[in-house]
Amino acid sequence: MKKVILTIMAVVLLIPSVSIWAENDNGSGMSGTDEESMFGGDAGSVVEEVKKEDTVAGTEKALLKSAGATIGGKYIFSVTSSWNWVNPELTADSLKNPDDESLDTALDATIYLDSKPSENFRVFGKVDVSYPFTEADISVRELFSDFNWNNRLFFRGGKQTINWGVGYFFSPADLVNLTPINPEDPEAEREGPVSLKVNLPLDIHNLYLYLIDNNIEKPWEVAVAPKAEFVLGETEVGIGGIYQYDHPTAGMLTFSSSISDFDIFGEGVMKYGSDKNFIETTDVTLSNPFGLHVVKKDDTWFFSGTVGFMYNHIDEEGNFSFMTAAQYLYNGEGYADKDFMKDNNSGIMVLLGNGDISASDLLRPGLHYGAASFHWNGMFNSDFSLSLFWIGNLMDGSGRVSPSVSYSPIDNGSITVSLPFTYGDDGYEYTQNGRNLSLNVKLSLGSGSF
Repeated sequence: MKKVILTIMAVVLLIPSVSIWAENDNGSGMSGTDEESMFGGDAGSVVEEVKKEDTVAGTEKALLKSAGATIGGKYIFSVTSSWNWVNPELTADSLKNPDDESLDTALDATIYLDSKPSENFRVFGKVDVSYPFTEADISVRELFSDFNWNNRLFFRGGKQTINWGVGYFFSPADLVNLTPINPEDPEAEREGPVSLKVNLPLDIHNLYLYLIDNNIEKPWEVAVAPKAEFVLGETEVGIGGIYQYDHPTAGMLTFSSSISDFDIFGEGVMKYGSDKNFIETTDVTLSNPFGLHVVKKDDTWFFSGTVGFMYNHIDEEGNFSFMTAAQYLYNGEGYADKDFMKDNNSGIMVLLGNGDISASDLLRPGLHYGAASFHWNGMFNSDFSLSLFWIGNLMDGSGRVSPSVSYSPIDNGSITVSLPFTYGDDGYEYTQNGRNLSLNVKLSLGSGSF
């Protein structure tokens, strides 16, 4: 607890000095930090159109900005009431008696400090804080510095989120970040590793090299990940790979482009070996009554790929401001038999309980997946917004659909009602414990960026 108090005191003491710098800064809110400004990226939004001429020598121009510092972040306070039904009969009596009821209060904040004591040196730190404010609920999300050699070779050293893939719901080409994309919250920040990033701009193209420390203990265990990005007209192509001792070696290829008002993207990944533990059938014996055993596949090639699109539309009157996105994933590390997990569920749960496999080994057991979303912000220029999300295992026919309606009568305050439900035959990926129907009512109070 002493460490928590000292941390809070340090932040409080920093605010007066930082606000002097912030008065001279034109940016505001989370997007104003431009966390990736020295490397031509964007921290405030997932999708942003960038004029071609703005990408030219963007890294060098960023370093010429006047020195200063900003402090800001994101604050979330919400209360969510949930009612859940398992295999509901959709009758009045059934809906009156949910199988589970819960109330969840979220009080979280992300606080960043972006300091630039000189034109050629920048330090950025970001901390996540969540209620009840114990040491376990305070974590450093990012902490790095930007510096350069002769305004030609640019470095970023420290804990950082790495912009590697281009996928929206799925990103098999993201071989470096510690956490994958959450398809139900694709714009949420992900945790990156401690690494050294080296960037060499070549006109509008870029060469990168990452040296990554994932809790290693020996020098030769450092992961090496080179990457090149080429801009060809309206299309950007990325090619890269990663090598780490005693881990799978992988190469990836990405592309992103636009056709009319549509943004399209794709990724392909080839891996030699896998970090996952795989389950295979074997003979049934007294010591192995379920006939299952765990194997590693260190000498097998795996290919995964994805394609998708995004479309944004905003009319002049503000009646139709919406975004839609869809994506297909081929998961080369999945099981070819769609019934494998269902037929062996009891044995798999025993392996999980014994620690022979982990929950991550069971993530996305299928080969084919799809996801899509639609968001209509300010319907007909009103305070109402409509959202719809879908994700599904295209092999076993199970999935999850989540429609929601939000009402924002005041600034930084909203009420959201969602009705997520799962579908498919019992025992498949999204219906392992039966089909679920939920009613969630979320009240957001004073949340927003600052």
